[in-house]
Amino acid sequence: MNPPKKTIITGTLSLQSEGFGQFSEQQILLLQAINLTGSITKAAKNMGISYKTAWDRIETMNNLSITPLVKRSAGGAKGGGTALTEKAEQIIAEFLQIQQEHSKLLQRIGGELDSNKTINPNSSKGVLQSSARNQLRGQIADIVAGKIDSEISINLGNSIEIVATITKY
Repeated sequence: MNPPKKTIITGTLSLQSEGFGQFSEQQILLLQAINLTGSITKAAKNMGISYKTAWDRIETMNNLSITPLVKRSAGGAKGGGTALTEKAEQIIAEFLQIQQEHSKLLQRIGGELDSNKTINPNSSKGVLQSSARNQLRGQIADIVAGKIDSEISINLGNSIEIVATITKY
């Protein structure tokens, strides 16, 4: 007899202030890569994104923040480079702290679902997989419009809700 499968709950974290855009894990990873390499070009290469994508993310983050998060120095005899501001380092530290607590919460909830099989929708069936060809019937419950992306909540019934993030650009 196979042991019961453990419920694993995953989630992504983004920080958003009302009326402002959001900081996502990808943005934080870019800031960390810049801090590590001292270069936007090297950070972009390490992350597998183009320089333009990295630069666009930096511009977005700088525009979201009261003070710039990334400062560049022009090349020359000393070669130039890119560095994080103190504000960027604070945002990284706070994001990582919140991310750690978020991970603990998801693990705790997964454990609670394992102990209460009546709540766990995956206890007897496979996991729902969706693709562009699937159609789920539901009713739009909420739309939260942001400057960069919007979140659309769809109520599928039986207390099941799906939240989709759609980028405007």
